[in-house]
Amino acid sequence: MDATPAPDLEPAESTVRLALRHWRTVAAIWLVAALAWTPAVYLTTGGETAPVHILTTFGGMLLHFAPWALATPLFLALGRLLPLGLGRTAPHVALLLLLAVVVTPLLTAVGVAASRVVMIGLGAWQSDGLFAGFGRAATITSLFSLPTYVAMVAIGQITAYFARYRERERLLSLARAQALRAQIAPHFLFNALNAISELGYSDAAKADAAIVQLASLLRDTLDRPDWTSVREEVAMIADHVALHRMLLDDRLAFSVTVDPDAWEARLPAMLLQPLVENALVHGISRLPEGGAVTLRAARDGADLRIVIANDAPADVPTGSGGIGLANVRQRLAASFAGAAALAFDRAATSATATLRLPFEPAR
Repeated sequence: MDATPAPDLEPAESTVRLALRHWRTVAAIWLVAALAWTPAVYLTTGGETAPVHILTTFGGMLLHFAPWALATPLFLALGRLLPLGLGRTAPHVALLLLLAVVVTPLLTAVGVAASRVVMIGLGAWQSDGLFAGFGRAATITSLFSLPTYVAMVAIGQITAYFARYRERERLLSLARAQALRAQIAPHFLFNALNAISELGYSDAAKADAAIVQLASLLRDTLDRPDWTSVREEVAMIADHVALHRMLLDDRLAFSVTVDPDAWEARLPAMLLQPLVENALVHGISRLPEGGAVTLRAARDGADLRIVIANDAPADVPTGSGGIGLANVRQRLAASFAGAAALAFDRAATSATATLRLPFEPAR
C-alpha cells in the first residue's frame, strides 16, 4: 500500500462521492418510499372514482420522489457542512430551516411537474393542461413533503456523525499504533549499543563497522512508512540480522521462506522487528555455539501467517515478557481491531512466534 495516505476530500465532495458509490442503496430506499406512499395516494386521489390504475399511481410516486433521490448527496453534504451539536447548533438550525423554504418547494414542484407530464402522456390526467392548478397542488404537496425534508436532514446529520466518529476512531488507532512503533527504536538501540560496547573491547574495527551498520538501520527506521509489504519488511530484517551477525561473530544462521503470493502482502511497518530482536537477544546471543533463526510467511486462506522460530537455551524463558511481544500484540490490536493475533510457544531448546493477520495485498 502507498506509504502516504491519500489527502482528505473536501466535505461536500466526499459525501457526494459516498452517495454515488452507494447509489443502489439510495435508489432502493426511495423505491420503498414510493411503494409505501402509493396505496394512500391511490385511495385519496380518485382511485375509486377515476380510471387511474394503481401502477400509474406508483409511477407517479416514483417521479415525485425522483428529485429527492437525486438530491440525496446534497442532504449528506449538508450534514457535513452544517453539523449540529458542535458549538454552532443555533445558526446551523436557522440555515437548515431557511433551506427548507427553498429546497422543499423546488423539489416538490419538479416532482409534481414530472408526474403530470407522464400522466398526460398516458392519458391519465383529466384536466385542462399541465399547469392547471399547479401552484395549489405544488403548495399542498410541499407541506406534505416537509417531513421528508426533515427526515433527509436527519439522515444527513446521522451519517455525518458516524463519519466523524469513524474518523476519530481511525485517528486514535493511528496515534496509538505510531506511539507503539516509537517504542521499538529506543529498545532496539539500547540492545545494539550494549552489544557494540562489549564488542569494542575485543575488536575495535568490527565495533566501528557495527556502528556504521546501526546508523544505516536507524536512518531506514526513521524513514519507514506506517504500512509496508512483506518484501520490504524482510529486507529491513535482513539488515538487522547482518548487524547482529557482526556482534555474534557469525554464530548466527538466518533463513527466509516466503510463498510467492505473500511477498506483497500488507502489514504494519516494523511489526516483525521486535520478534526477530527478541529471538536474537534472548535466544541466539545466549547460546555459546550460536544458532539459527527462520522466518516463514505464507497465505492461509484469508489470513497471512508469519512464523519466526529460533534456537534458545534450555534454562531461559525466552521472550516470555518484556516490550517485544507486548508491543506487537498491542500494535495488532490497534491496527486490526481483534482480527489479528500473536501466539508464542516455548519448547525445550527453541521458541516460536506465530503471527496471523488479515491478508491484504499492498498497493
